[in-house]
Amino acid sequence: MFHYGWARPAQAVRGKLEVTKEMYPWASPRLDRELKRGTLKWIPLLRPFTGSHPAAARAWIAASAHEPPPAIEPARVKPAHLRLYISGWIERLTGVRPFEFRNYEVV
Repeated sequence: MFHYGWARPAQAVRGKLEVTKEMYPWASPRLDRELKRGTLKWIPLLRPFTGSHPAAARAWIAASAHEPPPAIEPARVKPAHLRLYISGWIERLTGVRPFEFRNYEVV
């Protein structure tokens, strides 16, 4: 399952954070830090998508292909990320990702 929530131009991401501040005022200090940083957070094991997009997203992705990708902060590997690397390794070996939170059912 792929999530296209952050696959948008930098201005749109900034606008999304501003709207989120209005919806969740208690998160405002954290969101202000993100806006001030000016980059997206680096996420362990996140890789550029190289496959083909679903039909519903193809036109949207093609229309925004000329936009520069949002800047991502430098990688900062922490000991807490070890569980993600182990989980990713198990998934590559077995096809199952242990302890993954899923709020959906595969149909």
